[in-house]
Amino acid sequence: DWLIAFHRSRDIPHFDPHHERVLGRLAPHLQNALSLRLRLQGLEHRSRLGMAALNSFATPLLLVSGGGRLLLANTAGESWFSSQAGFLARSERWRHALATATGRLGPALAEGLSLPDGTHVVVLPAPSAFQPQEGGPSRLALVLVHTPQQATAPASGMLKSLFGLSTAEYRLLELLMVGMTLSQAAQRLGVSVETARTQSKAVLQKTGCRRQTDLMRLMSALQRPMTQG
Repeated sequence: DWLIAFHRSRDIPHFDPHHERVLGRLAPHLQNALSLRLRLQGLEHRSRLGMAALNSFATPLLLVSGGGRLLLANTAGESWFSSQAGFLARSERWRHALATATGRLGPALAEGLSLPDGTHVVVLPAPSAFQPQEGGPSRLALVLVHTPQQATAPASGMLKSLFGLSTAEYRLLELLMVGMTLSQAAQRLGVSVETARTQSKAVLQKTGCRRQTDLMRLMSALQRPMTQG
């Protein structure tokens, strides 16, 4: 609740009818100002919640102009963009991907590129809510970055609940997610390749995946948010 009060010094006479008429004309404007302030507070709260949700994910997410200017990003996105700023400024493929996603080369279409460190960058036309009005600034692109460092399995408890994976199966999955081959994972776990193969088949069956590539795609979709310090 809000309260606005008007006071006068004791040595000044009470408000007269003229003052009351002035305050009467002012009251609707004060009500509108308070209403706008409350709406703004609600929008600020929603904005903070939205950024907190975005910042909880390890996947870098960025909103970029057609010219390559960073407009909005989560914490991971800001870090990635800062570390790659020099490369992106020189990259013709990056400029082409942005031009494609923002419709500078025709209809706005999704585009992607791979970086030398194995990072995969997906550049999409930004949702309509982020696009400018007709005749406004250039269209925007939504950028999703998949780095090799993100290859970690979702939390074991969640996978056990969803698919009934055993502890041994989850440990194998963790190693496969970071790029190990089946034989390398078997050696790390101290089991035979045949045992690892049996566990791998069990993971595929329980998750409903036909191939390991399908399994990796599923795990990426289920990947947990990054741990906050």
